[in-house]
Amino acid sequence: MSSILNVDTVRNLSNNITLTTSGSVVGFHQVFSTGYVNFAAAVTGDGLEVYPLRLSITPKNANNILIMEWMLGGESHHNVGFLIHRDGSLITTAGEQAYNNDAGNVRYSTVGVGWYDANSDTTPSNNRLTYQCVAGSTATRTYAPAVRSTYGTAVAYRMNRYYTTADEFNTSYGFIMEIAV
Repeated sequence: MSSILNVDTVRNLSNNITLTTSGSVVGFHQVFSTGYVNFAAAVTGDGLEVYPLRLSITPKNANNILIMEWMLGGESHHNVGFLIHRDGSLITTAGEQAYNNDAGNVRYSTVGVGWYDANSDTTPSNNRLTYQCVAGSTATRTYAPAVRSTYGTAVAYRMNRYYTTADEFNTSYGFIMEIAV
């Protein structure tokens, strides 16, 4: 049995009141970066974290859903792939892998790739990454995009500017929200 109570004001008179917030945003954090950072994307490994875009959250409930998004401005070599890290490591949790699950965790398996216009010395672009997972814990967690080479050699990603010179600058941002279930 459930009841509905509509009120204009809720005062904390006791700890016996439970509010249902299913489907509501119960936590939100954002990050914004304008600084230029050069990332060397190695051929092997689980990617290099794009640390200026780290997002931290302390979930209110381990069963809640976390939704995060980043808009990375900059320019990359045409063989850069993007991954997602949790607490400094690539997410490999079954069903929540931060790479293409069908391909597995190999260098060419990512959640997104750098845009390439056949000219890596002009015009930065924006790469949008979106990821969601179950919180899994009420401990503070940190999420961040990461880069790795999808090619046979190491390549670079230049955040917030274009590849060879600094004539065009842009910005990068991210946000994370917790949705109650």
